[in-house]
Amino acid sequence: MRNVRATSRVAVLTTTILAAAFGSASARAAAAPELRGQWIGNSSIDGQRSVSRATLSVAGVDSDATTLRIDDASTCTLRKGKYSAASEGNWTLSFGDASGGDGCKRLAAGTFALRRGDRPKQLYLEATYQSADGAQAVRRAVFNRYP
Repeated sequence: MRNVRATSRVAVLTTTILAAAFGSASARAAAAPELRGQWIGNSSIDGQRSVSRATLSVAGVDSDATTLRIDDASTCTLRKGKYSAASEGNWTLSFGDASGGDGCKRLAAGTFALRRGDRPKQLYLEATYQSADGAQAVRRAVFNRYP
């Protein structure tokens, strides 16, 4: 009788540990957004008051079809974008083509960091690039998954 109780306690303990392990893994997976798709949001340059509408269209991991469009005084479109995982919930982006003027070309040559947002289906973007006067500029955006 004692062996049966000890065995059932071990089984319950093992089941509890496995449930906790798989539960936290599935919670992390549910919290990580699927990047592929369209993301709509707002973007601004640090130190400036103006806010611009931004659209991020993310293609598959092995594709170079990701685009970023920023609708400001003039429209800036970055194309031929690729992304790769930097760490859990963080990615880096790079773009191969830009249309929309010199500022847009400087932005395309910058470094892009993308990270999971505070809410499900939310992403944060931070782009660091050289401004027209040679100083470092930072553009930030908050995107929500569409639809």
